[in-house]
Amino acid sequence: MPGRTRRLSHVSLDRIGEVTIEWTFDAPRERVFECMTTPELLTLISAWAIGLTWRVASTRWNHNIHYHRVILDVVPTTCERALDIGCGEGMLTRQLREVVPSVVGIDLDEPSIELAGRQPAGGLDYVVGDVLTYPFEPASFDLIASVAALHHLDTADGLRRMDQLLRPGGTLAVVGLARSTTPPDRLLDLVGAISSRRHRLSKTYWEHSAPIVWPPPDSYGQTRDTARRLLPGVGYRRHVVWRYSLVWVKPG
Repeated sequence: MPGRTRRLSHVSLDRIGEVTIEWTFDAPRERVFECMTTPELLTLISAWAIGLTWRVASTRWNHNIHYHRVILDVVPTTCERALDIGCGEGMLTRQLREVVPSVVGIDLDEPSIELAGRQPAGGLDYVVGDVLTYPFEPASFDLIASVAALHHLDTADGLRRMDQLLRPGGTLAVVGLARSTTPPDRLLDLVGAISSRRHRLSKTYWEHSAPIVWPPPDSYGQTRDTARRLLPGVGYRRHVVWRYSLVWVKPG
């Protein structure tokens, strides 16, 4: 087709079942197939086949993945650099990279970082290290995210370090685990068990390979009170499926 432009950006499949296909044509949707050469059609058919083969894998779910959206929904529109603390195999890190130009994932577990690094991408860096001591520049991130990692640290020390690394006006978003110690907590645990069971019936539960700390050292109430003391104005929410979240914008 004279004058047409076409671009196959990439067709990729990672170990957690994320399939990405980017192919754009300078043509109306109903005429796209007319614009394709035979090799292009074969590539697209192959991509569809991969998608079908991995359909079950693409429904992987666990209680942490369930709340990734809490993090992604608060990414600042002006965010240039983000830090994912306790990144594990990098699922959230890669999701953040879709909306942030530069993302760093840090984790103490070397095998997890090795798995994350097998899926290299521009603007992504993974480091093995302790966020409390790793030599990041202070106030060098617009977003600091953490899922299921804060209870691996002393809560107060972890939050102080996140505050130190966050730029004024930046956003801190944490999804974490805590112990249930009150009747309302235990009631929510029961509701969470029902909700979890419902999700497991329709999705493939994925158990990560990173080290587990259980039980969490702090209760929900202790975590909330520590966060409110150290991060004035922080938003705290107890979620149904055995998690809480903290969202805080650092005063500018």
